[in-house]
Amino acid sequence: MKLVLPNTQYKDSFLEAMRKHKASGEPDGLFDEHTEQWFEERFDDWLETLAMYRSGHDLPEDKVQSTQWWVIKNGKWLGRVSLRHELNEHLMHYGGHLGYYLIPEARGKGVGTWAVQQVLEEAKKLGLKKLLVTCDTHNIVSQKVIQKFGGVHQDTIDSEMHGGPLMRWWIHV
Repeated sequence: MKLVLPNTQYKDSFLEAMRKHKASGEPDGLFDEHTEQWFEERFDDWLETLAMYRSGHDLPEDKVQSTQWWVIKNGKWLGRVSLRHELNEHLMHYGGHLGYYLIPEARGKGVGTWAVQQVLEEAKKLGLKKLLVTCDTHNIVSQKVIQKFGGVHQDTIDSEMHGGPLMRWWIHV
């Protein structure tokens, strides 16, 4: 298993995961934002946008520098993990530093734990001391991953955007 920066080598595997995700009806900002046709037609543009976020240059006013990696195993796209290098007001409440998504068949197999561990090492390199991580109250698997890394529950807030209560945790890097 490895983390890679998003690239065209895994486009077909990514699109297959997106099709399965859309068919499941499960929400996730990565896939819900655009249609399959959009990703097929604008994949390279999207990769350039992700590179812009990594560099932190020319970002929209409401965005922060962030890096997204893809989780790859045997050439297959299993998910993504993102690290925001800083927080703005919105992220301080609803998004946090760390976000991840795994395809259903990769869940419950230690993949998320492995990916988060890799990104915590990247956070150390950036000089981050603690990371805010959020998850829905019903997402028991994410709560276990967060707790595995010493996550300290700060509070639970109402979030219409997430369709219910949102838990906020801090992980010391």
